Amino acid sequence: MEVTPGNTEAVEAWDGVLFDRFTEFRKVMVEGLGAHGDEGLRLLSPSPGERVIDLGCGFGDTTQQIAGMVGPGVEAFGVDASARFVETASREAEEAGLTNCSFAVTDIQSEVPGRDFDAAFSRMGTMFFANPVVAMRNVGQALRPGGRLCLVVWRAKSENPYFYRAEEIASRWLTHPDQTDEPTCGPGPFSMSNADTTSGILKSAGFEGISLTRAALRR
Repeated sequence: MEVTPGNTEAVEAWDGVLFDRFTEFRKVMVEGLGAHGDEGLRLLSPSPGERVIDLGCGFGDTTQQIAGMVGPGVEAFGVDASARFVETASREAEEAGLTNCSFAVTDIQSEVPGRDFDAAFSRMGTMFFANPVVAMRNVGQALRPGGRLCLVVWRAKSENPYFYRAEEIASRWLTHPDQTDEPTCGPGPFSMSNADTTSGILKSAGFEGISLTRAALRR
């Protein structure tokens, strides 16, 4: 995999400490994000026979959902910059007996493998690029003319009690370290929280017909 230099630290984080933490707290993370992914897939509405790419697929649970929606003999293709996530996703899809579910390790700011996808989807997987315009432009070029894109991203931290309240409580008792030896995940989960910023990224990447939907979901 060719990694864009600006994304090197983020890839190291997702393939290292963040993979370890997400695995440790997988039940909480997957169930916590599940309703958001379900709503995104409802809006995208993949149809039987469509080829769909899942960006930043993580454990591949959303890729498996997409595989069930598009039907046998059609490709649900998950990509992630972390080889460890992709290894896990591939193994679990195989264990589930899914023959229309495949995965690849890639930094989509460098390259999106494949072309002529009918749709692209991402649940919280597009907020970590050093240059998101380039990454989204690559995604657009991988879509067929008229192809659809649905990104699920966080709103501002203050609008997400899931993060904000926990941080408020922890900060009463813990001090924040001035620095850490662990790699960080690039711009971070709230880098696309501003509607104008996200719309600007997508417009600059060549997307048209952009709409944004606010969702407050619990599972």
